[in-house]
Amino acid sequence: MKLPPQPILDAALLTLHRALIYTRNVTLHPDPSTSKQVNAIMEAFHEIPDFLAHWDNHNLDELRLHLRYFDQTRWIGAPDFAQVFEARLIELTKWSQAVRPFLTSNRPAPCALTPSSPYSGYKAPAVA
Repeated sequence: MKLPPQPILDAALLTLHRALIYTRNVTLHPDPSTSKQVNAIMEAFHEIPDFLAHWDNHNLDELRLHLRYFDQTRWIGAPDFAQVFEARLIELTKWSQAVRPFLTSNRPAPCALTPSSPYSGYKAPAVA
């Protein structure tokens, strides 16, 4: 069993976290389209834990394909989970490139080179 590289794992788990929070909030005010929206989110995400646990059988393109399966344009205020994933992956990639010189030397890294916590301060979109 092989796990994905750390930036992919981090970005995927953040995206899964955001999807679960959004889905929970959508169910607080159900309407006729709620079950279809929840179903679409679950359809997009149900394989992702397996992808992450068995990365040797999966890849980044397959993960991205599933993240794009949820079409947020069908629901007002729904997040673009593929964009959440890509933004976090870009942030972590830039951070690792910035910190790499400090990892290969005895110099301490400046505090500004720590990645932000994507979980603190996250406010789920309001459900109409």
